[in-house]
Amino acid sequence: MSTHPDSIAIHHIGGRGGTFFLSDLTAFREDFQVYLYDADAACLDDLENAPNMHVLPYCVGECDAQSDFHIYYEQTNSSRRHLHPDYQEWWSGIDYCDIPLGQASQPVSTQSLPMRCLDSILHERPEVRPPDVLSIDAESTGVEIVEGAAQCIEKNVVCIVCEIEFMQWRQGQKYLPELLRLLAKDFHFAGYIRQDTEISPFRAPLGFRGKEFPAANDALFLRKKQSAPDLLKLAFIAFATGFTEYGFHCLQGAELDERMALCGDGRYTYMTFLRQLLNVFNASEHVHRLSFMDLNPTFEDSRCRRSRTTPPAHIAPMRSAMERKQLRMAAQRCTEFEQVFYAYGLPHIARLIEDRRRTKEYYL
Repeated sequence: MSTHPDSIAIHHIGGRGGTFFLSDLTAFREDFQVYLYDADAACLDDLENAPNMHVLPYCVGECDAQSDFHIYYEQTNSSRRHLHPDYQEWWSGIDYCDIPLGQASQPVSTQSLPMRCLDSILHERPEVRPPDVLSIDAESTGVEIVEGAAQCIEKNVVCIVCEIEFMQWRQGQKYLPELLRLLAKDFHFAGYIRQDTEISPFRAPLGFRGKEFPAANDALFLRKKQSAPDLLKLAFIAFATGFTEYGFHCLQGAELDERMALCGDGRYTYMTFLRQLLNVFNASEHVHRLSFMDLNPTFEDSRCRRSRTTPPAHIAPMRSAMERKQLRMAAQRCTEFEQVFYAYGLPHIARLIEDRRRTKEYYL
């Protein structure tokens, strides 16, 4: 299982179905070494022969101990924790149906399993690459899994994606505040990467539905640059998730050319991708928005900015020059920078950049 350290090791806990964070980035698939964990070993049988994918049938938690794992009627909800009695009558909607939480969370069977923490597994199995990316979809035990992976997170991990709940709808679960506290020292909280799972105590008919209560989402955490064990991998994930400015920030001092020379130019698609982005950035004219200090060079300007009805005289030439440059940028159908994202199967990131390029925002 041991592979070159410049490949990106993705550990996904809750491997049922074979999908994982970044699994849709097919252009980079050969750069990934994927380790899938699931307590229900039967759901992993079909994944054994997938390329660069390793199946590890463990019940992963906060420590090494014996634990009950409940297989529910709706198998993707299987968990170490039971539904809280207060939510027995609640409903959750997915694309094609409504799910009654109480009935869907009825245990079909319960297995007593040896639970292992990730640090213990890695210590015991040196052939398993430590994670660069830790992805967790463990139905209400994500915080505990992070607690049990403290050592490998500190030494290796540049990105964490963890399904996290906003309310305690399972018995005894930890939720968002505990996760933020655990990761605040070394990680930036970067938001959520999918639509909220929503639940409601009442099932309204079609035509009468509005908002429901947000119950869970996948939280994204990106390593702080000063403590990152690998800036290139961190920069790649930042770009792949739309954090382009943070990506460029991480590339400063990342020694991209040296790493590419050591492992062989073209060996890793993600490095070639980063090189192309950096080449376009260095060759482009840099048009910046006006800064707050440009607009308000004195404290008096800053203090009066809300009450003034016309822009200060010094702003007019700066604004005129910027408008001409921005109009030229907005007229482009697709910039070279955006084309790189399209070429590597990231059209949603390209569209994000285009939307921001075309938006005129002047704060006077």
